[in-house]
Amino acid sequence: MDYLFGGNNIRVLESLSFTETLYAFDFDGTLAPIVADPDKARMSKETERLLEKLSSIVPIAIISGRGLKDLAPKIPPGPKYLIGNHGLEGLPSATAIHELEDMCGRWKAILNPLLKKLRDPGVFLEDKGYSLAIHYRNSRLKKRARESILAVLQSIDNDAKVIPGKLVLNLVPARGPHKGLALSRVILHSRAKFGFYIGDDYTDEDVFSINERRLMTVRVGRNQKSQARYYLRRQSEITLLLQHLLRFHESKE
Repeated sequence: MDYLFGGNNIRVLESLSFTETLYAFDFDGTLAPIVADPDKARMSKETERLLEKLSSIVPIAIISGRGLKDLAPKIPPGPKYLIGNHGLEGLPSATAIHELEDMCGRWKAILNPLLKKLRDPGVFLEDKGYSLAIHYRNSRLKKRARESILAVLQSIDNDAKVIPGKLVLNLVPARGPHKGLALSRVILHSRAKFGFYIGDDYTDEDVFSINERRLMTVRVGRNQKSQARYYLRRQSEITLLLQHLLRFHESKE
């Protein structure tokens, strides 16, 4: 992985402004810092301002693990695409959406009593409508909490896929799309010739692993196991990234 703002890499970033590029962003840990209470996650005012301004010039997509009802109020006007639930919402799907909702309802009915038996107040289940997330960020014994949650998840059928995240375990329909497929569809729909994606988590590896020379991938936080090509050192550098992108595109107008 190369530091995005190191050496001549900034010139690579600038080259995106010479073609029709779609820019896609994860939300938690990327546009907004991760916080203990997911409901309180917010972009900084400066990030909101820059994102809204950039959206008036180029096509922007937000691809998040959050449900759309939760995600939409946190995004300023402008982005052309809002994709929620790891690609389950906001894209055409071969699977009827009500089937996914019913499936998650069954999982929730099974998991709630089992999670209560853990007697860990730092563990809680978030219902996203078409997927579930079990958070253990606030647990005092995080390693034990994760192991206990994974044991509980053995009770769920094979229609579920577990996607690890930062102190969270996501439960999504195995037949549903993922962020990589979501981005590919959005790029195709927008008719962009190039794609850019930045994320921070294991769920973003479905994008980072796409073998496509016309896609530039960036991870927030260096991780040698990641397949992203570039990285930012910290989440707060997202404002610098947006400033660069805005400057590059405004100079071409």
